[in-house]
Formats: sequence, structure tokens, C-alpha cells
Amino acid sequence: MSYFGAIGNFARENLGALVKSTGKQIGNQALIDQGRHLQYGHLSPDELFKQHPSEFLRSYAVQSTIQHPEHPGGQSNTNVSFQLRTITANTSVFPNLNQITDASGVTRTPIQHLQLIKTSDSAAHAGTHNSQQVGNNFSAAFLPMLQASTDQLPNRLNDVLVPGFSQGRVRDKNLNRRGETITVTTQLSGCSVTKRGGDLMHIRPSVSGIALNSSLANNSNTFGRNDYPGQGAFVMMRKKPDGGTKLYFQKHDPNTNTITSGSRRL
Repeated sequence: MSYFGAIGNFARENLGALVKSTGKQIGNQALIDQGRHLQYGHLSPDELFKQHPSEFLRSYAVQSTIQHPEHPGGQSNTNVSFQLRTITANTSVFPNLNQITDASGVTRTPIQHLQLIKTSDSAAHAGTHNSQQVGNNFSAAFLPMLQASTDQLPNRLNDVLVPGFSQGRVRDKNLNRRGETITVTTQLSGCSVTKRGGDLMHIRPSVSGIALNSSLANNSNTFGRNDYPGQGAFVMMRKKPDGGTKLYFQKHDPNTNTITSGSRRL
């Protein structure tokens, strides 16, 4: 991007933020949407994903297929290359979910339905689904799904209670060392994502997602089955400048054909 192009985008983003703020103050949704378009409209999907997760999840329907749901385990990594790729109604987990309602209660039609995959899987994905990449490759931390040996987990975890515990956490100190702020994981369908101390974990239940969620929530900030009952969920985490972690979610409900997006501190 040229110097003048960067200056133009900076001015556009500032103007968009001002228009959006004015729209919120006077309760004018059309003005809010105009401000959002000015602020974010020049960004590619991958740029929007990394820089403004809330805006991405209110604009695109997305599912994560970066780990097979029946193959838990693996090594966390703070520097993995990812892609966003198109999907069709035949390969989407939400072919009839054509509206996204955000935390403000505003409902929109998704710009596209996308899948998040590892760049190393792009050739196979294209061959199987005839998919096209949207935007560019980008890096993020990968949080693997681990399998709990019991749903009643105590405060102190280990490799017996959660096999792979030692190598399957994304740790704040490793994110800081890499200079990475975004962590992604595979789709949730009963699992919990939890932040304990400076460690992020994605844990699959032994039997009950509700029981696992409840036991984890006793000792750590957790997003789990109690937060998306009867649904699937896409989640991504962002390390904030204050050292905290924010989780951004998109819940997919095939029973009501609805998508809801939002965020919370983790």
C-alpha cells in the first residue's frame, strides 16, 4: 500500500468511527452501518478477522475445521498459517442459517459463508469442496482440542486428567514472545474453552459438556456448553493490551436456523 493510500484509509477509519458513534448516540441504525462501512469496508476478510473480530463475526458466517472433531490432542503453536475459504450449502454446517444477529440485536445477511482452515490443508480443501480462498494467508496461534478423562476436573490439572495438557495449552508468555494476539481453535460442539492463569485450553468432555463446563467454571473463566446449549459455536480469542483475554463467538443453531455473535472477557 502506498503512503497516500495508508493516509486515506486512516482518515476513512477515523471518519467511519465518528459517523458510527454519532449514529449510536442518536439511535440511527442506518448511520451506524454507514460508519461501519467507512471504517471497515476497505479491509480484506483476513484483515478484518485479525484486527476487528467482532465486526468480522457480525459480517461473515464462519466455521472452523482446523482439527478433526474425533481426533483430540496435539501441540499448541503460536505461529500457524491459516486461510479463509468459501463453502457451499452442501459443505456448510449452517446451509439455512442466513441471518446473523449481533449483541446489539441487529440482524444482517452474511456477506459470505466461510471456513477457517490451516493453509497446509488448502489443496485438499479446494479439491474436496472446489473452494476459493478469500483474502490472504494470515498467522495466528493454534489451540488444539484436548480430551478430558473426566468431566469433574479439579483446580489443578495434569496430563492424566487432560491428556496432552503439557503441550496443548496456549500460554500468555508464548504469545508475548511471538508478538501474537489472536488464538483460534476448531469448532465447538460440546467442548469448553477456558482460561486458567495465563493458559488457554480447549477441552472436550468425557461424557457431558454441561458437567465439564460447570466444573471448569468453578476454577476459571470458561465458555462452554452452558453458553451454547444445543448449538455449535465458532470461537476465537484475542489477548488485550491490558493482559486480559477476550473471547469472540458465533453460535450456530440448526434448530432455529439462527446465528448470533458476541464477545466476553475470558
